[in-house]
Amino acid sequence: MKLRIRDNSLRLRITKTELKTFAAEREVVCTINFPDGEKMEYSLIWSDDETYDACFDGGNISARVANSAGEKWLDELEVSIDHKLELSDGSPFRLLVEKDFQCLSERKEEDESDMFINPNTHC
Repeated sequence: MKLRIRDNSLRLRITKTELKTFAAEREVVCTINFPDGEKMEYSLIWSDDETYDACFDGGNISARVANSAGEKWLDELEVSIDHKLELSDGSPFRLLVEKDFQCLSERKEEDESDMFINPNTHC
């Protein structure tokens, strides 16, 4: 699962295998191990209700998506879950979860075998 953070947004990209895990276990967890021995976990959680949330706690990032959004996202044609949360000061926080598509141009240094076929490669 790829993690992208910019300003007040959190973006996760999921491979085909991770989507299967998300469907079966209702959660995907990844770990980044740092050279100094520290580690950080980040996770995507499928809520049992209609709750969306994003949290940072003790070096862990978690994103929670609503039950109905999780169900809909399993459909092959659904690309993303895009939801706006509100910060305590009233400003927006964007939570974006996407299926990870293969690049349109070849990138030899990246294994794209578990990524979704890019819909822009065919009509």
